[in-house]
Amino acid sequence: GLFSLRTLPRERSMTDDTKPTIVIKVGTSSLVDASTGLPSLSKIAALVEVLCKLKRNDMNVALVSSGAVGFGCLALGLKERPEGVMVKQALAATGQAKLMELYGRMFNSLG
Repeated sequence: GLFSLRTLPRERSMTDDTKPTIVIKVGTSSLVDASTGLPSLSKIAALVEVLCKLKRNDMNVALVSSGAVGFGCLALGLKERPEGVMVKQALAATGQAKLMELYGRMFNSLG
């Protein structure tokens, strides 16, 4: 599949403070369908399922996600990415809220 999960060995004596944190970085291309430019719900759902499995296996997990500017463009109906820094910052602020809303819905449904 797009994302895979192997059972990782862990020590039973580790506490949340001592066990390592798995950091997963997701780029925009992993969140968006290349042919349509729209969010790929199947890819995002697969990612969320893997993260939920890690948490159920008592792992510390952190998700670092790109895509805020792209989601901002989608939310505002822009066909192309603007060039200006201030415009990109505004799009990122808008898109971040939309992206977190989508992640939240997915985690509530799948987690």
